[in-house]
Parts: sequence; C-alpha cells; structure tokens
Amino acid sequence: MKTLVRLLASVFVAATASWADSISISNIREFARGEYMAASWSPDAQQIAFSGFKYRGLFVAPLAGGTLSQLTSDPWAGFRPIWSNDSRALITSFPGAGSEKLRAIDLQGNALHTIPTFRAPSRSGGTEVYAESDEIFIIQAKTPAIQITRGGDKFFAPMLSPDGSKVLYQGLASGLFVHEPASGRTLNLGRGNHPAFSPDSDLVFFDVSTDDGRNLLSADLFVQDLKKLGRIRLTFTKDRLEQRPAPSPDMKALVFDAEGVIYVGDLVSK
Repeated sequence: MKTLVRLLASVFVAATASWADSISISNIREFARGEYMAASWSPDAQQIAFSGFKYRGLFVAPLAGGTLSQLTSDPWAGFRPIWSNDSRALITSFPGAGSEKLRAIDLQGNALHTIPTFRAPSRSGGTEVYAESDEIFIIQAKTPAIQITRGGDKFFAPMLSPDGSKVLYQGLASGLFVHEPASGRTLNLGRGNHPAFSPDSDLVFFDVSTDDGRNLLSADLFVQDLKKLGRIRLTFTKDRLEQRPAPSPDMKALVFDAEGVIYVGDLVSK
C-alpha cells in the first residue's frame, strides 16, 4: 500500500485581472467535419489527431490540408492518445486490455512493435501523479506518495504541466485546480472542463458549459493565466458548443471541437 502523506496547501481563488484582453482567438475555420472530437497536436505542430464519436477510432490530418486518414476504428482509441516525440506515431490504449496496455500506430495506421519515445501527461522526469479513491497523489524522485487533496469532492484526471512544476486536476463539483508542489500552493480555477496546458506551463485552456442533465445548452472556451490570475473568455457563441481546446506547440493556433466538427483558430496576443 502506498504511503499517504498529507500536504498542507493554501488555496486561493483566481480573480479576473485587468489585462484579460491580452489573448484572443481569430480566423476560426473548419478543419474536419463529421462526428469528430478531442483533437490534439503533433509535437511539430504539422498534424492534428482526433477521435470519432464517443472516442471510437483515431484519425489524423495535416494542418496544411490534405488527406484525412483513419488509423484505427477500435473503441476508445481516441481517448487521450499521446503523440510520439518525433510526431511520427500515436500511442493509444489497447482495446479491452485496460489503460496500462499501450500500443503505437504510425500515421499510415500500421502497428509498431516498439513503443517510441513519448511524454506521458502524468509523468515528467522522476515525478508522477495519479488518482486513487477520489484523491490526487504525487510521487517525486521515488519518495513516498504525497496526498495533494483531502476530501471535500471527488477528484480525478491529474496531469503534470510540460515543465513538471504544476499538477492540474479536476473536482467533480468544485472545478479545476492547479497545485504547485514546490510552494504547496493550490489555485482554484473555478468551473471548467477538458483542460490543457500551454507549452510554457503558464496558461490553462478549458471550456465552460451548461446543460439540462442530458444535453449541452452552452459551451465556450476560456484560458487562465497562472501568473497574473486572469481568466480570459475566448468565445461568445450561442450557436456553437465549443469544447476540448488544445493550443499548438508553437502557440500560434488553437484546435477544438463543436458538435462533431473540428475547428482551428489563430491565437492572437494583444
């Protein structure tokens, strides 16, 4: 059994800052139309991978335009696939075998015998984060696990920032949180879903939605600056339900999905 050590953390709520118009999204255009969702960028920012309906199957297409390729039709293959570091393959869960069984597929849909090098969202260097019994834990340099959360909600989906300095996780009722192990601070970002870090680890992109218990009624995209504590609303659409934003590795574009369509927009700093 893992050793559980309580980590005392100060929690503070993010407020909207006066600089909150410093980033926006423009020139939004369709990238792929169908029953698609959950897009992600290749590390070289030249390819976009995305899932079919309910995470069934995995597709990829070049950003510059060209042929859309279906790599697999396996159930759950499109749930959080990970790009290889060289942008030549995707690592996905093996169907029916559990999340620990991985396989790699190249961009022609061929299975690879060897898993290529990749960065796992829950691991960075000697640091690992995980969820257990609705709580979030972190292991650093093979030391005993440290418990980040301590009740009050059901917490899940932890991930490390690209630089390994922050832990992002979600509470079922309380929203998104960012924890800094070095300082012990925890930032409550408030309501939000499907978060994604910027490459420099300073921004978190996410969507905020409302529903009637069965259907989405509204969904817009936001970004939070973790240094200046400002929440920026990126979209204000009533006729489009934007979800699952992901910034490109060069921070020039943002990909997201809305009702089966994959969109790409330009990120603009003011």
